[in-house]
Amino acid sequence: MSALLKKAFSISRDTKFTLLCARVVFSTTITTKLLHTGIPHRRGQAVNEQDALSSHPRYAPVEVLRERAYRIEKEASLRSRCNWTPEEDEKLLELIKIHGTRWTMLSRQFVDRPPSVLLNRYALLQNKAARGPWTKEELKTLKDLGRGRPYQDIQDWEMIQQKMPEERPLFMIKQTYKHSLDPGIKHGKWSSDEVEKLRSLIFRLGEDNMEQVALMMGSRTPRQCLERWRWQMTTEKKGRFTSAEDAKIVAAVEQYGENFAVVAKVTGISRTPRHISQHYHNTLSPHIDRSEWTLEEEEQTYNACMKHGRDMCKAKEELGSKSFL
Repeated sequence: MSALLKKAFSISRDTKFTLLCARVVFSTTITTKLLHTGIPHRRGQAVNEQDALSSHPRYAPVEVLRERAYRIEKEASLRSRCNWTPEEDEKLLELIKIHGTRWTMLSRQFVDRPPSVLLNRYALLQNKAARGPWTKEELKTLKDLGRGRPYQDIQDWEMIQQKMPEERPLFMIKQTYKHSLDPGIKHGKWSSDEVEKLRSLIFRLGEDNMEQVALMMGSRTPRQCLERWRWQMTTEKKGRFTSAEDAKIVAAVEQYGENFAVVAKVTGISRTPRHISQHYHNTLSPHIDRSEWTLEEEEQTYNACMKHGRDMCKAKEELGSKSFL
């Protein structure tokens, strides 16, 4: 815009003509900016940014829900978790074909996806084998190579990287070992003593000092402590969901998508986002198979449960047919 203004002022020294040029430059720039962001502009007509963004063709239906939820996040200072959708992946790859890796420009075409996030997502899409989910074989190999050593005692990370069955970045190998395989870190269900200790430490040290909280816990990582506190301990309501709560959750998901921090905020339900998320995916989701169980499925379920005992995750993984047990 500054270059256009300089050009306008260099055309003539006549004050009236110069001001006229400046007015034209400003009006053209504002209109262009509105069109670039997908907001329609008409002379003499106020722009409703929410309606304009939500109706613009550059946003897929899933992104429209994200855009609505993002407004709630900003207003309430929420920390959300939004996985990439197949529509966003396809859109990113298509935009890169057209415009190249101009991350700042591309980020304007997405809802709350900074340039660095686009870069990392593109790297993942280009090399899913190296950056995608870990296989059971990889985890077992990494655990064996660690030889039961605590994370801070391992020095031969380069050798471990070379012996892995799949080529992974070194930082990813370290992160996975630290958060998933370190024998000094406890995984799985929290005991009541751990919960009370965490509550006491956070009241004493504060929520923003999770490194120190984890250090004094002794058996949990800062991420585990943060997630346990923020997603499971900030509300007290437990037990079965009521039909009224179910109706509110379904309506909120239709309006804002599967952004459960926002769902918890707009519904006012006194439950954690994770609690709501698990209830939705295991009970309310339209993708759940609600057909009648066949005799063969019942027999398979019985055998799987007898095989794995109370470990329903392994039983569900073995069955793979029903959405919940």
